Amino acid sequence: MTGRYRDFFSDTTDILSASTCIELFKELDQHAKDAGFAAVSYAALRPPLQGQPGAILFDSSSPPSFIETYKQEDFITCDPVVARAVRSPLPFSWMDCPEFTGFDKPRRGRRPRALTVLDHASDFGYQEGHVVPCSTIVDGLTVPGFVTFFWPEGRIIRPVLESPLWFRYLVQLFHEKYISLSGISFRTVATV
Repeated sequence: MTGRYRDFFSDTTDILSASTCIELFKELDQHAKDAGFAAVSYAALRPPLQGQPGAILFDSSSPPSFIETYKQEDFITCDPVVARAVRSPLPFSWMDCPEFTGFDKPRRGRRPRALTVLDHASDFGYQEGHVVPCSTIVDGLTVPGFVTFFWPEGRIIRPVLESPLWFRYLVQLFHEKYISLSGISFRTVATV
């Protein structure tokens, strides 16, 4: 195995030696770019605790206008990639989501919201993505997350097809380190 993204020792060291979430994400982004991806996004969901809503930790190397529109349109509520990532432990591509079937076919009537999400990605040159779910435990609660590697338009990224286990390992290590650095805790202190 050749190339920076396949050097097990240095990749592991790069992730483990990061001292901030920003530094850590820069490492993941560099791995994604070295492997030929156009961008990478990371999301982690915090479970709600004592009536507090769950918060989403998020980082991305996609253009800010892509992220802003995604938030403004509230696409997270209808994005089948998000729904599948939090309930499946296995990596998948966007086109594995049945909601995206027929994306490129003309339709009558209003376009389904799931396809609008894909239209938005396509506007930025993202035709496909490789999604790697992950999870860790914090104070006895599961913290799910996922990383999306955005494929550049018209390309299939060979490393994903050749070494999917490597991407799962890298994402899991990244997720656990990011959660640790973020300081998330679900411990409660009893008041007297």
